[in-house]
Amino acid sequence: MTTVIHNAGVAWMGPTDTQPASSIDTMLAVNAHAPIFMTRALLPFLRTAGSVHAASSAKACGGSSKAAVTAAPAAVVFVSSVLVMLPTPKYTAYNVSKCLIDSFAWSLRLELQGSGVAVHVVRPGATKVRAGA
Repeated sequence: MTTVIHNAGVAWMGPTDTQPASSIDTMLAVNAHAPIFMTRALLPFLRTAGSVHAASSAKACGGSSKAAVTAAPAAVVFVSSVLVMLPTPKYTAYNVSKCLIDSFAWSLRLELQGSGVAVHVVRPGATKVRAGA
């Protein structure tokens, strides 16, 4: 395994004080908990892919550790939201769930430096989707 893309997400809009607790729980479960726990479970496989490629890159470059650090054949990609940078009323719980992912990704990127596993965050803007699509 070389790449994991966390793209699932749900959002409910509404004032914080009237939003059902169940919708907040679902947003946190889908938008934050699932990618965090899935990444945790897959990290051993990603590290293996990263270290195998990093070691072969270093060998091919005459043992240069710089080549090993810059080579990142394994990657984790988190799809966040532009709303992390532009807080929006009535999306408070959604914003929190995506902020959790951004923070997790930033910390994970530092934790995995030099392992051959890159960590990326993509923050798309608003998109129109059909309910249930």
